[in-house]
Parts: sequence; C-alpha cells; structure tokens
Amino acid sequence: MNFTIRDGLVCRNIAGIYFVIDIYDKHFYRNKEVNNLNQIAYELLMIMNEQKTFTAESVTDALILKLDPNENIPQEQIIMDVQDFIKFLMEKKWVYV
Repeated sequence: MNFTIRDGLVCRNIAGIYFVIDIYDKHFYRNKEVNNLNQIAYELLMIMNEQKTFTAESVTDALILKLDPNENIPQEQIIMDVQDFIKFLMEKKWVYV
C-alpha cells in the first residue's frame, strides 16, 4: 500500500532534542507542548519526507540502513514498529493513503 506524508511537517534536531512542528496547526504551542520525538521516530519522518510517497517496506528498508548493525534489533520488530508508527501518523492525519 502506498502512503503519502502531508506537507507542512517540519522536523528538527536541536542538540539531540527531536521534534516536529505542523506549520498548519496554528496552536502547536498550546499547553507549552510540541510534538517531541525519539531519534527513531525522527529518522522515520525524515525518510518519509524524502520519499514523499512510500510503502511500509520502503521506509523499513531505509531505516535498517541507518541503524547500527551492532544493536541486533530483529527485523520483525522493526517492521511492526514502522507499521504502528504509520498507523499513528494516519490517526494524526499526517499520513494518508
């Protein structure tokens, strides 16, 4: 299945603090909260932004190339995590089919 990431999502890494701002959400600062990310979520969003239209498999393959091979993360776990992250982004309406 092909997915597309919505325009207007700005990812930043400032001194190891990862976050994304939806420039179309005029109230991204409400409650003094931003959308904090961990490093893997940041990498996934960056991959999706680069590919624009992607599949879970294409994102998984690109992520695996960026991971440290010494971490020994099972590929099945990576696949499940990517699929869960795409579902989460669809719920936020940042990714669509």
